[in-house]
Amino acid sequence: MTLDTDECTSGPCYNNATCHDFVNYYTCECGPGWEDTDECSSNPCYNNATCHDYVNYYMCECGPGWESVHCEINTYECGSDPCYNSATCHDYVNYYTCECWPGWHGVHCEINTDECSSNPCYNNATCHDFVNYYTCECGPGWEGVHCEINTDECASGPCYNNATCHDWVNYYTCECDSGWEGVHCDINTNECASEPCYNNATCHDWVNYYTCECGPGWENTHCEVNTDECGSNPCQNNATCHDHVNRYTCECAAGWEGVHCQINTNECASNPCLNNGSCHDYINYYICECVGGWKGTHCDDNNDECKSDPCQNNATCHDDVNLYTCECGPGWEGIHCEINTDECFSQPCYNNATCHDRVNYYTCECGPGWEGVHCEINTDECGSDPCYNNATCHDYVNYYIYTNECASDPCYNNATCHDHVNYYTCECAPGWEGIHCEINTDECGSNPCLNNATCHDFVNYYTCECVAGYQGVHCEDDNNECDSLPCQNNATCHDYVNYYECECGPGWEGVHCEINTDECASNPCQNGATCHDWVNRYTCECLPGWEGVHCEIDTDECASRPCQNRGRCRDFINFYMCFCMFGWVGTNCEISNFCASDPCQNGATCSETAPGFDCTCVLGWEGRTCNRWIDRPCDVNFCENGGTCMLLVDGEKCFCTLGWDGKSCEKVYLGDNVETGWKLGDSIVNGNWSGGAIPNIDGDCYQPDRFLFRTWNTCRFGKDGGQAVTNEQAHSGVFSWHLKRGSTSTSEGTPFSPPLRKLAGRVDKGYLGDGDSFYVSFWFKMAARRPDDSRVAVVAANPTGNERSSNYMEIFADDDFGLAVRTTEIFPNYTFCARTQDCFRNSYHLIVANLPMEEWHRLDMTFVASPRDYMDKWKYVVDEKAILIGGAFLAVERFDFGDPYEYINRIKFQPQHRNQDIRHAGFYFDDIYYRVFNSSAPDVTLAEYGTSFEAGDIP
Repeated sequence: MTLDTDECTSGPCYNNATCHDFVNYYTCECGPGWEDTDECSSNPCYNNATCHDYVNYYMCECGPGWESVHCEINTYECGSDPCYNSATCHDYVNYYTCECWPGWHGVHCEINTDECSSNPCYNNATCHDFVNYYTCECGPGWEGVHCEINTDECASGPCYNNATCHDWVNYYTCECDSGWEGVHCDINTNECASEPCYNNATCHDWVNYYTCECGPGWENTHCEVNTDECGSNPCQNNATCHDHVNRYTCECAAGWEGVHCQINTNECASNPCLNNGSCHDYINYYICECVGGWKGTHCDDNNDECKSDPCQNNATCHDDVNLYTCECGPGWEGIHCEINTDECFSQPCYNNATCHDRVNYYTCECGPGWEGVHCEINTDECGSDPCYNNATCHDYVNYYIYTNECASDPCYNNATCHDHVNYYTCECAPGWEGIHCEINTDECGSNPCLNNATCHDFVNYYTCECVAGYQGVHCEDDNNECDSLPCQNNATCHDYVNYYECECGPGWEGVHCEINTDECASNPCQNGATCHDWVNRYTCECLPGWEGVHCEIDTDECASRPCQNRGRCRDFINFYMCFCMFGWVGTNCEISNFCASDPCQNGATCSETAPGFDCTCVLGWEGRTCNRWIDRPCDVNFCENGGTCMLLVDGEKCFCTLGWDGKSCEKVYLGDNVETGWKLGDSIVNGNWSGGAIPNIDGDCYQPDRFLFRTWNTCRFGKDGGQAVTNEQAHSGVFSWHLKRGSTSTSEGTPFSPPLRKLAGRVDKGYLGDGDSFYVSFWFKMAARRPDDSRVAVVAANPTGNERSSNYMEIFADDDFGLAVRTTEIFPNYTFCARTQDCFRNSYHLIVANLPMEEWHRLDMTFVASPRDYMDKWKYVVDEKAILIGGAFLAVERFDFGDPYEYINRIKFQPQHRNQDIRHAGFYFDDIYYRVFNSSAPDVTLAEYGTSFEAGDIP
């Protein structure tokens, strides 16, 4: 059987409705207020919104861009201010657009428009993009709004000592004058480096030369010549002078001496005369005057007084000085040994014997009872033993008797008596002496007791009473007082006689070294320290802030580097102080306080960002402290003639290109000394111009001018002048000068500008220049519209107006080069010319060609004089771009020809095309300026001239 599934089991009916189950479906019986009503059936939602039906209500799900209950309101997408940087928001359905202010772009105007994208900065400059403008941060060596101007590193005059400065990009080089070297020519070339001075002379270096300070004895430029000290004939008496370095020696003739041989040599000084001879000095010899007994040159030959044999009886003759002596043989005497010596004179015979004298000897004839050579012996009559019966025989002179002299006991103190003939002798017992042994022998007589002891004599012995400190039989032993160990603390005991000394070990003192030496007594501890005494040492207990063995060292409290943040620590006694860098405070500079000093300038806001601070700058300022104004281009560039307007801190300012001046760069710069008063048709010499040495060249004929106005000259026909102030063209103002005339004229002169009161040229020794530099600038323009072979040289001119003084520069127009500028220079170069002095070869050097013929062009010429011949310099610049550095071609020729040096104080315009040729239209010239100055002070003008050929000042 099939069961019917109960579809109501899942409770599909809501809100208490009753579910009725059927086969495979169910129905809901709604309670009151509920039904399955579709509230969306009336399409209540607008603008394609989706309606969602619910029980007794609906909801509209709005499409993008719509809102509200029925999606009838366009959502305001601009309400969230999605557009940045003050842009205007335009609301549309489900989107918006932002209308950006200038300088911003992007969907939300959030992107700063990159004004640098067009690469407006030149020469590798860095472009900094700002809102609606940019600035160019120039690389080294460039300047200008777009970094288009090569910075003139020579403007500051970095080259010293008249050196020529050559400007390059971001660097310069100094071409030094002779005698100088170094990057800035500030080092005097050491001409002494090659050691040109000889013989230890002192070399003194000067600018481009040196001098030698000779040592004694040398002279000449390099001290190479030995001074002849013999030149003054200092040696006397025919001596020979020998010259040495800074001295001379005199080689004296025989018999002379002294430094100058002025002293007669004393030949007697060596005492050549002997034996008391007298020396007599002469020139180069001497004579000895001998005393008696001597002869010979030096009195050294003794006269032989023995030669006559004066001595007798075989005596020996001894020769002496001026005398002789006779050495007699035995038995003879007298001066000549002529006397027999009387040997009996001394009575050698005893006991009344008779003496008989012989030669050199004697004999004694004895009396009875005596014998011997001198009869000194008593003949012993007892020798024959004449006495019997043990009798004692006593011998006498010439007889004998028997007597016992001991019978009376004459000997004392136990002495033994010995009987002799007619006398006795006593043989004493030990300790006695004397004839009868009656004297106690003094055993102390030999001083047996030593060391000052007292000797006590007894019979046959003695005793020694010792002084303190000695002992022994003879007091020969020193008592050792050190045996009792009197010295303490390991001291060494030294024994002496009757006393001792203690040699104390380190740290002890006192008689017995019993006292600890007070090492603190000398106050070794410094700076209030406490001294603690120990044996042979001490220690110092330092007060706070001191250390070292003696507390002599101030403890460096800064050693631990307590000062933070680059603070500088200063040590004091027992403390330190930190001197903090800007922006830090606290004992150890640990507290950031940068903003306290108001470091941010110009209204900026300071915020601490330890370590350091940040400044939030107001518009127009930048830099760490907002101290640097940001120069930026003006919103409108009102500057004329290529000038650039920049907004500076004090307002708008025009930076003019070279040659322009005025608030708006509206005026040509011609210095302060500007000639005016020109009129239309004036000949060039109607102003302060001239023909140089020829004062008047207004009769400049032979070149048809065809000016459309009356020209003021003395030619036969009014239109036959070839030069005039004209209004046909002008670079500034309304007038310029049209130079059409050719290379010759009636008066033969060519135009010279007015001379300055100062001269440019060499200023070194012997020259008269007021300044070493001369600057010229002018504007020129072709008169014709196509090349017509017109040629005009514009060169430096001399004060007298008869010479082209230095250079040659030419403006010309031909089919090969178009409108061009060239100079004439020495071939191959001026250094070769100066070395060889062969300067007659020359060649053209092209500065620029194919200049636009219908435009005005600027030409600058700068001259710098060199203190070396052949080396003056010229620099040419055309339209501030084309540059050539050359030399003084015409001045070099004058050096070679030996002509005088010419100075510069004006310029000369010299036509080089032919006269009487109508096709040569010439050139217009305007705004001419020149000045004299020194290269060492380029901003100081010594004299100047300028003209625009105007009737009055250009406003």
